[in-house]
Parts: sequence; C-alpha cells; structure tokens
Amino acid sequence: MNTQTFTIGTEPFSQWVKSHKDVEDLTLQGTLADEDFEDFEKNLFLLNLKVLRFCNFHITDHKYDENHFIPFEENVLMDTVDDYQKLTLFQIITINIDRVKNFIFCDGWIFSEDKKTLIHAPENITDYIHPEGVEYIGKGVFFKNLNLKTVTFNNSLIEIGKYAFADCESLCELVLPNSVTKLGEFAFSFAEIEKIKLSENLQEIPDGCFQFTDLEEIIIPHSVRRIGSEAFLCAFIADVIIPEGVEKIEREAFDKLNSISLPSSLKKIAPDFYYEKDCNSGEHPPYIEVHPENPIYYAENGTLYFKETGALALDAPYNAEDGYPRNDGDCAHCCHQPPTTEQ
Repeated sequence: MNTQTFTIGTEPFSQWVKSHKDVEDLTLQGTLADEDFEDFEKNLFLLNLKVLRFCNFHITDHKYDENHFIPFEENVLMDTVDDYQKLTLFQIITINIDRVKNFIFCDGWIFSEDKKTLIHAPENITDYIHPEGVEYIGKGVFFKNLNLKTVTFNNSLIEIGKYAFADCESLCELVLPNSVTKLGEFAFSFAEIEKIKLSENLQEIPDGCFQFTDLEEIIIPHSVRRIGSEAFLCAFIADVIIPEGVEKIEREAFDKLNSISLPSSLKKIAPDFYYEKDCNSGEHPPYIEVHPENPIYYAENGTLYFKETGALALDAPYNAEDGYPRNDGDCAHCCHQPPTTEQ
C-alpha cells in the first residue's frame, strides 16, 4: 500500500494530488484554512484512498464543527430544516475527528480503523442493517438522508452520535437495542419518526433528541435520569408518565401535553418544561400529578407546588377553562397512590 504524509501549507494540495494519484494510505497534518475547505475536499477524493489518518490537524474558524453543526451564519436551531445543507463526506469525517483519527474506506462505507465506529454509509442506502461489532454511530452519519426507510440495530451498538439520524424524512419507526446507553443531542431531530422503542439502559434523553418528530406516545425507561431541553419539542405526545428514576426535566422538554405524571425520584423540573409561545397567550402547563412520596413537589388540582413553601413550581398554574377530565388525586392510570396535599 502506497503510504504518504501531506503537511498543509508546504505546497498547493491540488498540485500534490496530481503527482500522487496512487496514494492509498494518507496522513494529513497542519492547519487547513476554512476558506480552503471545499477545494481541499474536492482534491482529496481524487485519490483512491483506503486509509485516511489525521495527525495534529486543525481547521481555522471551522463552521462545521460540533458547535456549529448545521452551516448557518449563527448557531441557532431554525423552525424548519428547509435551509439545512446536507453535509459532505469530508465534513462528516472532520466533525468526528474528536473521537476517531484513522479512517478506513470499504466499498462506500467508512469506519474507524478498529471498525468500532461507523462514519459514513453509502448515499443510496434505503435499509440500514447495523454492522456487527460497530459500537458507535458517529455524528451526522445519516444526516438528511432522504432515502433511509428502515434501520435494524444489533446488540453491539452502544452509542449514537449527535445529529446522526436528523432530518431522515422517510424513517418512521425505530427499535433501540438494550445495549444502547447514550444518544447524542438532536440525534433524531426532524426525522419523521412515528414510533420508537427506547433502550432499557438509556441514561438520558438529551437536548433536542426527538424534537420535531411525529411521535404521539413515548415509554421512557426507568434507566433514564435526565430529560433534556427541547427533547420532545413539537412532538405530538398528549399524555406522558415519567418513570421512577428520572431526576431532572429541562426547559421545553415537552410540547402539546394534556397531562404528565411525575415520580418520587424527581429532583428538578424546569418552570418552563412545557413549551409556551407567549407568557400572555393563555397557554397553560399540562395537568400535573406527582407521586406522594416526592420530597420536593406536590400537586393539587393539576397544579405543581413546592412542598416546603407551597409556592407555585411552574411558570403558571394549571388553568384550562374546562379542567382536565380526571378527579384530583386520581393517579390510578400511573400506578401511584392518591397524592396528599401536604404543604
């Protein structure tokens, strides 16, 4: 195998490529200017690469790094993905070099050298069957893949990276194996997922993970300790039971809720855990029920209060005009005992 090292800045990369067309194993080092990114990428893949390595490699002001994953002028999440640009192959590789330094190319697939991380799948793939032995699906691997319809995981999978399946508009159903312990932020955002089974060993549901999906219900496993900001924002879940084990629920984690049942393990819930467009719009939090043994909160008439002070725990009381069709204290649907009104 022809092995070479190229140091950025020593000579024009396009000229170097012309005289090294037979390179199969390339090490890149040095600093790549952001404005040279596209031209560098175009020339890089003129080589018949089998292995790509990075050694002390940097990109100046790189707008495709982890903190600016979607290439906008400002790092904000838009209400639509119409302007999201599909990431190129080199962009996907470079946003994953925080974990992977050596990449191997195999018939349209790209893996880490130890084959434990998937970095890229063929563009035309419609049915993804997870390769045995792959433990991590990297950042953005399937981002905006409009062809992907089905995904079959196996028990070698442990983690799914940030934005890995975001904006997969043909992906409707997923089953995560119990081997999965971690999901990346926004991993499935804007995917048109209607149904999902989560791993029973999942540690948290991170920020934005299922925002703007078509989910209408969710069963959260007892292993989850935190539900992140905007985790289910703009999903269509009407009623949710938070299981024992969950300790934190962050801002705007849910949207469009009618009711929510909270466990005794809950230590913190953001005052605006439900999405509210405007404080003066008449929107209200969902009908709240909380386990009577929760040491911090209690609920009365669907409103959440602090036990120690009796103060309102959310931004607004439950204020639906016609109330919620359930007698206060009726927690039978979530296997709680009738809550007290202890203050």
